[in-house]
Amino acid sequence: MSSTKKNNMSLAAAIKTYITDSIAEIIADKKITKKIADLFENADFNTKLASTIASNIPKASAKPKRDENKPKKPTSTFLRFCKDNRAAVITTLTKKNKGEKPKNTDILKGMAAAWAEYKTAAESKPKGKEAKQVAAWEAEIAKEKLVYEDAMKSYVPPPGTSSGRKGGPAKTDPALPTRAPSAYLLFSKEHRAEILAANPGAKGKDVTSLLAKAWGELKERVEGGEDDDAKKEMKGYLSIVKEAKAEFVEKMKSYTPTDGYNEKGRLIKEGDDKKSPKKPAKKSKKDEESDDEPEEDTEEEEKPKSSTKKTAKKVEESDDEDDEDAEELEDE
Repeated sequence: MSSTKKNNMSLAAAIKTYITDSIAEIIADKKITKKIADLFENADFNTKLASTIASNIPKASAKPKRDENKPKKPTSTFLRFCKDNRAAVITTLTKKNKGEKPKNTDILKGMAAAWAEYKTAAESKPKGKEAKQVAAWEAEIAKEKLVYEDAMKSYVPPPGTSSGRKGGPAKTDPALPTRAPSAYLLFSKEHRAEILAANPGAKGKDVTSLLAKAWGELKERVEGGEDDDAKKEMKGYLSIVKEAKAEFVEKMKSYTPTDGYNEKGRLIKEGDDKKSPKKPAKKSKKDEESDDEPEEDTEEEEKPKSSTKKTAKKVEESDDEDDEDAEELEDE
């Protein structure tokens, strides 16, 4: 250990000892202790002390209020099921707990388990009451979604209110048509309640991992070519994706951005219009000399750069992945 570090440690120890001894002397002196006690019993002193402390505490920035008149999104089929069956689930759990009211976490788990059973019954009996109720909910959601989207086209948040997100206006135009969901997202919505029911107490990231694993297993069963149920399920997701993509393209044709957003629905930030275009790179002497040379007539067309070609290919493959899967299943 260096001599400087030793000296610093010795100095710190000496200061600590001095402060400790000084406090001990003050406490031992009954007169000083009584003065301090009398001071804290004084109402004016306490008021001033509280005022001083309050004035030195940094104030939190006021959060913008939410607009109560903002159009409401339609709720999911699961939430509609919960609304109709919550009381029955609580009654069942209370009986199991011998009259003791269940906790909120237990109620949520019970609702997820009940929803999983309800969906299984609806799928196994397409003409049963469960299937009819789910179909009725889905029809309600479709109608409410159209009303919501029309209302959002003309909605402008009042000054001083938030758009539902922290940190000011939304980065995406609320009136922008919703993009088509992926097949995986549809699968996740379909099976999330089942995963929660089978794994009570699982955290969000664990549920996501289990969904990803189940999705991978479904794809393997489809690729195996022998599981007709898996093919049927995947085909259902892909057909929804295909229809949603076509619907999105049509809606984008008539989309008009809200004030403050660009044609892609992105929030226009300050200074975006002031950005100067990139200046063309200066030509080297070699390039200038080549410009002066006469061009030779060639029959071969100029080939695009390989990197550009590869990038375009990747984008095209990622955009059409679901469509290709759908075509393969249709052929089978």
